[in-house]
Formats: sequence, C-alpha cells, structure tokens
Amino acid sequence: MKIKSYIMTVIIMMTVITSCRQQGKEQVSPLEDTTSFKELKGERILSDYPFVFPQSLLSTGNGLIVGDARTETLLLAFDSLNDSTPIGIGARGMGPDEFMNRRCMYYNAHDSVLYIHDTVLRRAKYFKYDESRPELTGANTVREISLRDSRANDTRPAGELLVTDLVSGNTMFALVDSTGSVRSRFGIYPGDKSGIEDSTSFAMGHQTILTVNTAGDRAVVAGRNSDWLAFYEISDDGGRLITESMTFESPVEVLSEEDGDTRTVSTRDLADTRTCFTDLIATPRYVYAVYSGSTAKEREDKTAKPMCVLKYDWNGTFIEGFRFAEQTGAKTVTPDDRFIIAVTQGDKDEMILKQFELSN
Repeated sequence: MKIKSYIMTVIIMMTVITSCRQQGKEQVSPLEDTTSFKELKGERILSDYPFVFPQSLLSTGNGLIVGDARTETLLLAFDSLNDSTPIGIGARGMGPDEFMNRRCMYYNAHDSVLYIHDTVLRRAKYFKYDESRPELTGANTVREISLRDSRANDTRPAGELLVTDLVSGNTMFALVDSTGSVRSRFGIYPGDKSGIEDSTSFAMGHQTILTVNTAGDRAVVAGRNSDWLAFYEISDDGGRLITESMTFESPVEVLSEEDGDTRTVSTRDLADTRTCFTDLIATPRYVYAVYSGSTAKEREDKTAKPMCVLKYDWNGTFIEGFRFAEQTGAKTVTPDDRFIIAVTQGDKDEMILKQFELSN
C-alpha cells in the first residue's frame, strides 16, 4: 500500500508540474492564439504631403519625424499631425553636423533628447530636440560618442552608456561607455549556437533587434528569424536576464565572400525563412513588439498575413495584443500610448501614413 501511495503521489506531482509548465508557456507565448487581439483600423494623416517611401517613423509627442526616400536632408519633421508642411532636418555629408547613414534613431520623451547613430561615420549623437523648432546641428548637440573602434550596428542609449548588439563568444550584447569602449557583455542566445566561433557569421545568422526604456535600466531584445523575446535589467555591471521566451528559430543562409584581406558576410532568405520580430518600439510605460510571422515565400506570393503587435510592460509582463487589418510598413507609437502610426499603401498604390488608435 505504501508503494502504491508513493507512486500515486509522484504521478500527481508530475501532473501538477506539467500543468504549471503548460500554463507558463501559454503566459509567455501570446502568439499561439491571436484571435483575441484587438483589430486595428487606421485613418490617414498628413494626406497633403506626397511621400515616396517612408523608411522610418518616430513620434516625439506632438510631432513626427519621418525618414522618406525623397528628402534631400536626412529627415522630415512635422510640427503636428495636422500640418502638412514639413521641415527638413539633418544635412547629408561628412561634416561635423552632417550625416551619411542614419541607422538607429531613438527619442527619450522624459528629457526631450533625440539620439541618432550613423553607421557610416561611426558615431552616435544626442540632440536636445524642440518640436517647435526642430534641428540637428551643433547648436542643440548634447554629446557625441565615437564608435570607430566598435563593430556596433544596432545601439540604444541607456543613461550614460549604450546597449549594442556586439556579439563576442557566447554573449550577444554589450554595454559601451562614452569613449566607445566595451564596459561589459551580456545575453546568451538560447537557441542553436552553431557558428558561434565566428562572431560576424553568428551575428548575421542570429540577427536581433533591441530597445531600452526611458530610465535606461531595462533592455528588450528580440529575434528577427526566431521568436526569441528577452527582458534584461541594465546596470553599469551589465545586463541581468529578467525573463525570456523562445520556441523556434528559422533557417537562413549565411553568405561569405573573400576579397583580399576583406571578408563580407551577409544572409539570404530561403523559401521557408520566417521573419519574426521586425521592430521594438519603446514608450515611457510600455514596449511594443511588432511581429510578422511570414515566410519569404508567403511574402513573394502575397499571401502573408498582416502583422500583429504585442504590448508588454518593462518587466516582461504581457498586457495585450493587436493585429492590423491591412499590410503595414515602418511604425512608431506616440509616447502617450494612444496611437500607432504606420506606413501603408493608399488606394492609388502611393505610400501613405495612417494612425491606428490603441486605447478604447
């Protein structure tokens, strides 16, 4: 009887453990069922401006910064969402107040600081940004960080430091100080680590995106070709994992070309390469993870479903999900968490902007 009782106890315990694991998986995997997500339908804004191809959007509260393919300057600044007359900001060139390639752009709504990382000139600059008089010049430059000695590609400011996707050994990310030097490293990729012996190939094959919160003490990372989503607490000593989830990673082909002493590494999508997270958008209270989920073949056949958006607090707690009623491109969220502003296609195949209301 004691043996039977012991066996029954073990079975009950294992059932409870399995049930808890399944419940935990459901809590950290909201993408398993998106039918409850709120469907977003947008209204057109800035209809008087003829956009060519808005490649990036950034909300600054009452203003909107747009990186459009037609601009002779770096960006277009709209002083309000009802004003169709933009101001060009950011001259193109190699000079002190000029830009060649705006790779990363981030706005801190708490102190009105605009951050821009130029990957050609390999420098990061901070600007005190005034929506009523938008400019990117030496007059409103707060500080500058040289990244010439770093291979940083994606960066975000975290207080006096930068969080960057600097792969080294088993770590995926690093904290860089004001001199451009690595302060510490963090972030272990939870999936297939093949290719880790070559950091460049590994970085290309396991691409990630990242963002930080206003206080600079939280960082969120996500996989472009895996459903990896991780939340970290950031301090001067590095990043401490708070929570993460990952169920699959999608295959990509890593290409390498030798040209003398130079090696170029890139990736190519296969038919079944699935694009997962495409953007992480930070507001003071939340982070919005934009998820595609479509394969290269689905996009080519135009059978891909519209993207969805997962809303989390900065500790990794899932709040709610949204799904678009139409295909969308670049996105931003207003600092008050009221609207998503996104690029979409108009009735005449032109590129337009729409705002999608989040709050009820």
